Amino acid sequence: METQRACQERIEQVQAGEIKIVLTSYIAAEVVRGLHRSAGRYNFDPLEREEFAWSVFHSPNVTRDFKEPYSLRLPYEMRSRIEYHLIAQLLGIEVKDAPIVTAAFKYQASILTKDAKLFEKRGKIEELLNVKVELL
Repeated sequence: METQRACQERIEQVQAGEIKIVLTSYIAAEVVRGLHRSAGRYNFDPLEREEFAWSVFHSPNVTRDFKEPYSLRLPYEMRSRIEYHLIAQLLGIEVKDAPIVTAAFKYQASILTKDAKLFEKRGKIEELLNVKVELL
């Protein structure tokens, strides 16, 4: 419940203009896929949650960087790119996190995550890229 409360607080901060979000098509696809995966576990309607997510994605405080066309297959396609494998290897992170770290570096944004493995690598990410990683 603590994580849920922290996430709700972050959403309210975004909607109030206190936090700016950088959203790539990759991140949007990962969020939507996660909502669909967890729908059964938490007994909620994934389409209702997806609709809410898109309303947050379209908030004025969200910078949308959709260089890649949005699709739920996009994460698989991007993770196969050699440049993300290279970034992952150099930083000691998982390939799935490389597009997120790259976007944060591009916009000098912080990364807010529930991923403990990514959070464990924050020292190297912060040192080499000057990108802050926070655990929700």
